Amino acid sequence: MPASSRRSPRDDRPRILLVNPNTSASVTDLLAAEARWRAGDRAEIVGVTARFGAAGIECLAEGAVAAHAALDRVAEHPDADAVIVAAFMDPGLEALREAAPMPAVGLAESGVRAAAAGGRHFAIVSLARKLAPAVHRVVGECGVADRLVALRYVSGGVLALAKDRAAFLEEIAGLAGRLAEEGAEAILFGGAVFAGIGRDIGDRVPVPLFDGVGDAVEAALAAIAARPPRPAPRDPAKPYPGLPDALARMLAGGLAQ
Repeated sequence: MPASSRRSPRDDRPRILLVNPNTSASVTDLLAAEARWRAGDRAEIVGVTARFGAAGIECLAEGAVAAHAALDRVAEHPDADAVIVAAFMDPGLEALREAAPMPAVGLAESGVRAAAAGGRHFAIVSLARKLAPAVHRVVGECGVADRLVALRYVSGGVLALAKDRAAFLEEIAGLAGRLAEEGAEAILFGGAVFAGIGRDIGDRVPVPLFDGVGDAVEAALAAIAARPPRPAPRDPAKPYPGLPDALARMLAGGLAQ
């Protein structure tokens, strides 16, 4: 068992595995810090970074690789009580819900539901234009497509914001303010690098701001309370050539459920 997955004998809090499906450890640190801030003493947050793939997910092809990377990391932590897929297009979320031995929630799904709560009309501010089909898919699956009033983009890419988000705060705040003036009753910032953005610009924008991280923590805690653990992964009954043993066992467990 990986050292990071060993539970302290005196820590009986639920363990939430936060999986960053890109390979940037600095983004994982940002996400995990925000998740810990939101969870407080209610859960232990374990952040892990994809072992392979893109440093920042900015197109559908990179998202497909990220889905594999997310499954790969979750398979190494079968003792987690829930998992958060911490990338805005929720790569691998549906597959994890089929195969993983714990409930799984996603950054995008959780953020969309929170932004649209109470019948609000909301806007999304994101980074990667090529991910627009995936964004609209999540919004549609949440049943709130008729309440999405705009999908807008910040000029910088994932790595630029990860390196120096402060350099983009004026642009981000200005864009959010204009969306509020145009009728958005809430704004969801779509992308892992926006974690905690509300504390940076919240006093400059007159509507609620969401980034999905805290909302995913709440969804994970609710899933833990509502759903019993699944059976542990088991030895596969068919070959999975080239896959790590842990991932093969998790896939075999998914088939058996």
